[in-house]
Amino acid sequence: MHSPPVSGRSTNMCRYISPGRRSRRIVLMQRLSPPEQRKLSDLVWAAPAINSRYSKYGHPGASVIQCSHSRICVSHIGCNKRICVMSLITRGVVSVDELAADLSNPRLVVIEVHATRPEASLIPGARAVFWKDLAWHPLERELATGDVLSQRLFELGAGVGSRIVLAGDPTQFAAYLLWVLRVRGYQEVAYLDGGLEAWRAAGIAAADTAVRDTAVEALPVPVPTPEQELLRIGRDEVRDLLGRDGVVLLDYRTPEEYSGARVSGPNAPIDHGAERHGRIPGAKHLFFRDLLDEHGRLRSRSELQQIVDDKVNGSTSLIVNYCRLSHRSTLGWIALSEVLGFDNVRVYDGSWTEWGSIVGFPIEKSTVK
Repeated sequence: MHSPPVSGRSTNMCRYISPGRRSRRIVLMQRLSPPEQRKLSDLVWAAPAINSRYSKYGHPGASVIQCSHSRICVSHIGCNKRICVMSLITRGVVSVDELAADLSNPRLVVIEVHATRPEASLIPGARAVFWKDLAWHPLERELATGDVLSQRLFELGAGVGSRIVLAGDPTQFAAYLLWVLRVRGYQEVAYLDGGLEAWRAAGIAAADTAVRDTAVEALPVPVPTPEQELLRIGRDEVRDLLGRDGVVLLDYRTPEEYSGARVSGPNAPIDHGAERHGRIPGAKHLFFRDLLDEHGRLRSRSELQQIVDDKVNGSTSLIVNYCRLSHRSTLGWIALSEVLGFDNVRVYDGSWTEWGSIVGFPIEKSTVK
């Protein structure tokens, strides 16, 4: 359903996007007091009303809106005044500036997700964790269950009422955790755009003087929606899709990995991770760093759309992302799903470390085209 026509100054400042496959709806807003802004900001993080005609703020016709590349606002139909309540890129991606401005929030919980076991955190008040200790089953190469994820988040200080932001080092490790939590049904979690790379580049010197609330209750374990369960795809499903019209496989690894020259990135001291070199047959190459700027932040929507349009056409019914271990491919999922609004992206989290070691599974090897 489209919102009714609007007029006034805000019409020029906010644009309407229909609620479709690649977009989120946008309407106008009413002016809110600072306490109301905080209340509404909580609703944005919970995000139940991001595509709804009726916001839980309490007024029929009030809606969460997105009025620019980096801001989320609230509107009320019939009122041409509005105020931005959060500096967000999307409901799931938050900027360094916005996070820095919210460091005094007693309910803020920043979790740094590291590729190796961390010695200390960088962002004031943040908790640092090795990615596997949060995301994986302790003995199996399998995602942690919802019960385990809620308990681990609680041990890191996050629970009911917390505003949770994941910051990666490098940034794709937080992208992976966001995807894991989405697969398990969690919504009230965000990804710091650019992670610690962008935080360092910003040169923010902030003392942690905030008194943070201690979570007293773990997050309830959600039941994933059918759409959330479809964010993940397994090896047999991928093999069955090979050669099908309308299916695009995107490989986010380096050119060396894609061509079959290596199975690890060029800077890895040991080239390991799969028994064979190559790629999944028919996969198109989209190097994950091409989606980012020089500080690891996502490029603008227009730039991302141009990059993706070169790989994905209008007849594409399904996009399958993969890389070596699925961290880089989940960053691609954020760009396509959270920023560009695609709802047909699935991540093959076994990725090349699994596919390249399975007896009898087909591969390709050649130079990048």
